[in-house]
Amino acid sequence: MFVMLPYPRFRPLAIALYALGGTLLLGVAGPAMPGLWELLGALGLLPLLGLVLAGGAGLLACHLAQLTAVPLGRASFAKAALPAFLIPAAAIPAMGVAALLPPLAIAVILARRVPEQRDAGLIATLGTLAGLAAAGLGNAWLGSGASIAMLAAAWLSLHRSGKPAGNDDPGLERMRDIMRLPEGAAYARQRGGSRSPCQGD
Repeated sequence: MFVMLPYPRFRPLAIALYALGGTLLLGVAGPAMPGLWELLGALGLLPLLGLVLAGGAGLLACHLAQLTAVPLGRASFAKAALPAFLIPAAAIPAMGVAALLPPLAIAVILARRVPEQRDAGLIATLGTLAGLAAAGLGNAWLGSGASIAMLAAAWLSLHRSGKPAGNDDPGLERMRDIMRLPEGAAYARQRGGSRSPCQGD
């Protein structure tokens, strides 16, 4: 049973963490999706896998940080969960294909129901389907393309969800408006050659 945090601001973060944990658990089920790790190994470029893992970790960290600062608006559950499902499934080597099923379902929902997430949903749908096909065919090239598509969809979803963060304390904005001086105030300005009261005659 899911236990949601009592503060609404942190609920998208909790959803993303649940999705991340679910991906890691599902990743041990089913045949492994061939991907960048196999292709880079065959090409003798396996050290580049570290860049993929670092990039995925950075993208995931950015997503988790954004969830605490930016309101997601409509379909917040799907927007919070999709990148957290896609990034580990695409970046971690030898993930089981069961980890692709939840992001596939969420991507279809976003593509159909959330206009600003339609592109990300379509790319994620194609990427997860390509990953399932790559696992069935044992094709590392197709799996690599699927991984790249899923990472691109995660970045695009994160980018489209981002909005300018509001002030955490709206009272500060109201106080600033209250304390703003009138434009015509001339407390330190002398006009027309007027003399300071501290000056002598």
